[in-house]
Formats: sequence, structure tokens, C-alpha cells
Amino acid sequence: MLADLDHKLPPILVHRQTRKVIDGAHRLRAAAMRGDSSIEVTFYDGAYESAFVEAVEANTTHGLPLSKADREAAARKIIKFFPQWSDRAIAKVTGLSAKKISSLRGDATRVDAVRIGKDGRARPLDSSAGRLRAAKLITAQPDASLSAIARSSGIAVGTVRDVREKLRRGEDPVPQSRRKNASSEADRPIPATTESAPPREAGKTFEPTGAVQMLQRDPSLRLSLAGRKLLHVVAVTQFISDNLDSLVNLLPSHCRPVLADLARNCAYAWQTFAVEVERRQDARADSNGA
Repeated sequence: MLADLDHKLPPILVHRQTRKVIDGAHRLRAAAMRGDSSIEVTFYDGAYESAFVEAVEANTTHGLPLSKADREAAARKIIKFFPQWSDRAIAKVTGLSAKKISSLRGDATRVDAVRIGKDGRARPLDSSAGRLRAAKLITAQPDASLSAIARSSGIAVGTVRDVREKLRRGEDPVPQSRRKNASSEADRPIPATTESAPPREAGKTFEPTGAVQMLQRDPSLRLSLAGRKLLHVVAVTQFISDNLDSLVNLLPSHCRPVLADLARNCAYAWQTFAVEVERRQDARADSNGA
């Protein structure tokens, strides 16, 4: 049917780095069948994993729909690529139900501390450990603000408020239904609520500006598209850190709540990124040692 059309076919979507067709395989075949020497292309410059998500989402919304088996296979792959995504976010991409995604996910990936929802915001899977940390902080520093305790304990401001109210009433800060999940992290060290630099190993110092400049000189990052994007994000993050007061003072009051939420989401993303980088580095060191 596409080959019999007289008008020009819409552009296909292609992953630039691998030259794989993300969306438009049928249009490409139709163009070849009718003898066209070329077809318009829109290039996708993201990572392969993100390109795969784009392909799945495109093929569940138009053209020949993916079979249920194809969508389930795609969901398993997306779970592997992005285990931190929520069941609803993956369901939206694959055209499956959140309940089905949950069953496909299995127990192996349920160790993640946070999930990224459809709205792009990160949320902890289980707030019980965070509630315990918040309770300790409230007891130790009763004058600390709710937002400061929320940042240090990794839970929402509203959850911190609930913990504080429960403590005032003499109640357990963790609901009984979640209590069994909290015991394993009850003694986790509590970070300070003051605005300070990230903790470092004893005897080591960290100078962020020098670190950024060192990374910007590294050709393995400068000469790749992904590397340059990462350097840009790092530089912007450092700029925010260096100009915190002036940037906050410039914010219109109606924008502050949204930007605060976005900042927390970015913080979760950087924290997840740091954990994954260190995990892979440790795994590499272990393999080299073996």
C-alpha cells in the first residue's frame, strides 16, 4: 500500500551512530520497491537504549502495531536498560498494563532505591528507611527545616511533615505495614542537614572546578557526542553550584516550587549515576584483581 502511493513518503527515524532504522522500516521497504533512490531521514542522536525506547513507542502508536509477544519482549529489554523507570512509565511506552510490567520485572530488579515516573520525577520505592532517618534527624536537630531533613533523608517534604507529627503524638514514624522493610537500614549513617560539600574519604580532598577542567581536556569525552553532552551537563551543574545565591535570588516566586522539584529530580539522577559509575568501577577492579 505504501509503495502504491504517489506522494513522497514521510521521513524515517534513524539512529545516527548505528544507522539502524528506529521508525519507518515499512516506508524504507516501500521506497525500495517503487525504485526511489533516496528517502528523507530524521536522525536520532541519543544512546542506543534511548533509541530503542523511541522505536518501541513509535511502533505502538502508529503503523502496524507490535504483537503482544513483541511488546512484552520490548518491555523486558527496557526494564534491563532502565530498571529505575516505574511500571507505569514502561507501560506507557510499550502499550502494556502497569500490572503486566510489574510481573515482567521480577524480583531481580526490585532492589533499586528509586523509580522514575511518567512525569520524570524520581520517587523512592520504599520510604520506611527514609522515615527512620528523618526521625533521627528531627530528634537530633529539632530546629532543622523540613526541606533540609527531606534532602538528607531522601524522602518528600510531606513525608517528613508526617514523621514529625507522628513523633509529636508519640507514634511510630514508620507505618506498621512497612516496618519489616525498615529494619535493615535503621542504622544507616545520617548525613548532616547543613549545606555542605559531599562527604569524602578520610585524607582525600576534592576540588570540583579542577575536576571539571580535567574532564574537559580528556579527548575520550571531548571527541564523542555523548561525552560532550555529559561535559556540558557537568559544567552547568558546576555553574549552578558556583552561583547558587545569585541564581536563587533571580527566581520569580511562582517558579520556585517547580524548580525545587526539578532540582530534586536532578539530584536523584546524579545520585543514581554516581552509584552506577562506582559499581561498574568496583566490578572492573575486582575482575582485574582476579
